[in-house]
Amino acid sequence: MILECPIPGTEPWEKVKSDPALWHINFQGTLELPEQLVEGRQEIYFRHFFRIGTIDHSAITDADVAHYVNAYASPLRLHAAFEVYREFPANEKFNAAHRDAINVPLVLAGWDRSFGKVMTSLKVVLGAYGWENVRVEALHNLALYIPDEQPEKVAELIERYAVQS
Repeated sequence: MILECPIPGTEPWEKVKSDPALWHINFQGTLELPEQLVEGRQEIYFRHFFRIGTIDHSAITDADVAHYVNAYASPLRLHAAFEVYREFPANEKFNAAHRDAINVPLVLAGWDRSFGKVMTSLKVVLGAYGWENVRVEALHNLALYIPDEQPEKVAELIERYAVQS
């Protein structure tokens, strides 16, 4: 199951990278600059993303924000988080070079206020590579931070497919 995340190097990845609303992908992948701008300002940083990434802003509490601030308080942890984005170019190359069909069930889940439409496009692309057992699930009235915003919907989705396996 892939939740709310396009696959680097597989269309529509280029559209995702160039979408102005997703500026943070390129920003967070920049060497050193994100750490210099965010370190010591984690609360401001997380509150920004929670504000734009949720529909129900009250779903992310002060305690939730404090949890994330604490989790990324150390410079090494903050650096590690940005390193995930810095690996996208290597992921792109790897995924572009490995397009063989994989015959395992795959669920692509996206939220209607975020990557839901991307997941539908990704299913078509994977189908062209020969993937036959791909399903798309769209969860409605949800944005980026669904695990925090509505964890019961994510749990239900995962459990539904885990039981089928």
